[in-house]
Amino acid sequence: MDRNTSHCGDIDGGDLRPEGRSAGLGGWGYGSNHPHAMEFECQECSSSGLDVFGGYQYLFYHGNDGIYRTFSATRALCQSLGGDMPIITSAEQNDFIAGKLLTYSNRGNYYIGLEDIIEGGTYRWIDGTALGYTNWDSPLYTDPNQPPPYCAVMRSQSSLTDPVHGRWNRVTCTSERRHICQIPIDVGCRWQELGESQYLIKFTPRATPNDARETCQSYGGDLAIIKTAEVNMGNEVNAAWLSA
Repeated sequence: MDRNTSHCGDIDGGDLRPEGRSAGLGGWGYGSNHPHAMEFECQECSSSGLDVFGGYQYLFYHGNDGIYRTFSATRALCQSLGGDMPIITSAEQNDFIAGKLLTYSNRGNYYIGLEDIIEGGTYRWIDGTALGYTNWDSPLYTDPNQPPPYCAVMRSQSSLTDPVHGRWNRVTCTSERRHICQIPIDVGCRWQELGESQYLIKFTPRATPNDARETCQSYGGDLAIIKTAEVNMGNEVNAAWLSA
């Protein structure tokens, strides 16, 4: 489905006000940026469509805004969005994720939901399951100055034909990396089409304005811009962060 990317550019005309602006039923009011969080609304402008595979939506954090996270911070972020870090169980799923990394970036390491919890080379997924499918790179990263535990990353290169692209390696869990979240679809949210854009009403979990915008941008869009009465009425919620 084609989407008009000009909507995303309109964010440059104005950003979130310090206190945060919220949308009410048919009208706008003000919500508190801190400490209270609110539902939020994304306007999706990506021509690539939703990053959905096997009943999950994938959010890719490429560090374009200078934000990288540790393994534990990544997991906390993903859980706050109603999901968790990716658990990869097939070559098809691995290839899907690897293809999205190529779409958005050239090179880098992205955390996936795999960790050496025993600190002896025995890796398990974050839900406690043992490894089935694997796609390890060789050799595995080791640094005597940065001892275990290690956590797994998916490597991204500039071409799908690169033998390293999509393979897994390991880094120290406290190092800050790019990261991925895997979120069950239709959990506390709904997409709807209005005009030339797709809108996501995100009911749970609540978020601050900055966190809401980061999530919207991870979908390839931004916070919603309300320009017509039709769009305003089509996205009625009790309160949601918008772009101001």
